[in-house]
Amino acid sequence: NNINPRLTTFFNNNPSGRFGAILMDFADAARCALIYNTNAPAGRAVHHPAYFVIVNRNSGKAIDLISGNTGNSVPVNQWSYDYNGPNQRWALAPTENADHFRITSWVSGKCACIEADSTATGAKLHAHDYTGNNPGQQFDLIDAGNGYYKIRNVKSNLVLEIVNSGTANNDRIQQNTDNGSANQQWRLQPWGDYFIRASTGKYVCVENMGYTNTSGIVQYSWENNLWFGWRFEGVTNGHLKASSLNALSRVLCVPNGSAAAGTGCHLYDYNAANTGDQKLRIIPQTNGLFKFRFVHSDMTWDIPGGNAGNLVPLEQYPDNGNAWQEFQLERLVAQTGAGTMVIPAVAVDILTSTVSISWQSQTGYRYQPWWTTDFISWQKLVTNPFAGNGNVLSASGPKQPGRCFYRVEVSRP
Repeated sequence: NNINPRLTTFFNNNPSGRFGAILMDFADAARCALIYNTNAPAGRAVHHPAYFVIVNRNSGKAIDLISGNTGNSVPVNQWSYDYNGPNQRWALAPTENADHFRITSWVSGKCACIEADSTATGAKLHAHDYTGNNPGQQFDLIDAGNGYYKIRNVKSNLVLEIVNSGTANNDRIQQNTDNGSANQQWRLQPWGDYFIRASTGKYVCVENMGYTNTSGIVQYSWENNLWFGWRFEGVTNGHLKASSLNALSRVLCVPNGSAAAGTGCHLYDYNAANTGDQKLRIIPQTNGLFKFRFVHSDMTWDIPGGNAGNLVPLEQYPDNGNAWQEFQLERLVAQTGAGTMVIPAVAVDILTSTVSISWQSQTGYRYQPWWTTDFISWQKLVTNPFAGNGNVLSASGPKQPGRCFYRVEVSRP
């Protein structure tokens, strides 16, 4: 009955309220539970996890699931940076004990890992189903300075690099002894636009719907408006700027470049020559959250005292390990309107040798059914996603032994 904690973990880690799911117990075919929620959770955005393009410092090319191959043991090498390319999107997902990362592909859901769990230098990176509690599939991010990271495998204690410092497309990514070279360093480029949720449950936004210089940065109860949205863009080295979607030429920064603890943040025109108070380091945490540090002061974003009130200012403060210095990135996804129904109903047939699920679709969306028995390895129920047409769609597959969990992933083309 180990599926229950995994089910709990899955819903805790995917609190979007925008999916349909069926937990099926074929040992007792008279019972199955339908779990679905068609509306955004009250008081917060629909949560879509953060994805990153991971870019090599030496070559400027990105970690790429070559040809978008969704199989096991397929190559993960470098390719020309393509911000809009799905093969280069990776999630830094927490491992089971929230002490390391697994690097998960947007395309396949498989993780980038070391072939055969090897501890040898020169062992290559590939994609494979995540097997769980396997240090050969887990990584740590090691600060390499200037916003860059080394990506170190937990089992081998070796770091990822581009073989021979290559700069060509499809050059192999392998593990090797850490030597501090640029081909072993990587920057994280967030993909997409984001809401930023504080530990207080409030969201980082521009005060009073602001868009002008010196508009304050505060936390406030979530609203689906541009002044709550942020875009992270690479600037110098591995650093980022955080631009307001309400004024894309202006960024979140510290007034007058102050290095004083407790200084509040504001919005101001971005200046490429700025020495650092407009530039950030993003620091992923193994609990799935993120810290943000200003380059000039090395101080982190901070909600003073963890105050949960509206209009509490965002400040800079030395890293003290408190929860109110950690933030969740919730990726914005274009929708046709608030409260859009994704999976309003699912039908199940468990009296035959096949399982069928059906749901009402919407034009403009794609629907990909998946199944799993363990919440670790997900398999496609059908090879290609369905195009929504406003009618009921359905998919069938062979009945699996024991308990099985189904979900339908919804995306925009």
